[in-house]
Amino acid sequence: MMPYQSDATIIVIGDCSSEAQTLRLIVENLGCKTDFNPTGNPTDFLAVLNSVPASCRVVIICAHGDANGLVFGEFFPEVDASLLIQGSLPARHLRLAPTAATGRIIFTTACETGTAAFARTFLDAGAAAFLAPADFPDGEDIVLFIHALLYQVLNRKQPLPRTWDRLNDAGLNTGLMSLSRRLGPEKAEN
Repeated sequence: MMPYQSDATIIVIGDCSSEAQTLRLIVENLGCKTDFNPTGNPTDFLAVLNSVPASCRVVIICAHGDANGLVFGEFFPEVDASLLIQGSLPARHLRLAPTAATGRIIFTTACETGTAAFARTFLDAGAAAFLAPADFPDGEDIVLFIHALLYQVLNRKQPLPRTWDRLNDAGLNTGLMSLSRRLGPEKAEN
């Protein structure tokens, strides 16, 4: 018997379970085996993010966001919240293993996470692409956009840049999401 291998991992922060369950059904309907991981604090979140199976092609982080980062909220004093700034985890505090995102498409549904700092964090960990909202879109729009993009990339085997352009041309991404992607292997300096 072959070991279970996931094609997608969904990580949930806070009260985003409805959005996350919807995305889980969509991703599974597209034929992906899916790991579903509710997390309660930054330590759990980072542990899950750094242990995504190598077979996983897509990671979706379902969360709320604000100007400080991924919103976790307040905790009892017994819970380590030292990475948080006013209840949120900023990109500079994401402690990712150097290959934690290797070759993956990373989405976050959290508002205001489509920043250069978040993109660089995931691209430096090897992500093929990072997609996130730059401002405050409606959550339903994010779910529909992710569905449309993954349908093209996973089922129709279309390249991500072409799919991105087609969704923009069709008006499905009117400033909704930002895309940052790896353009090729890193060049070594001599």
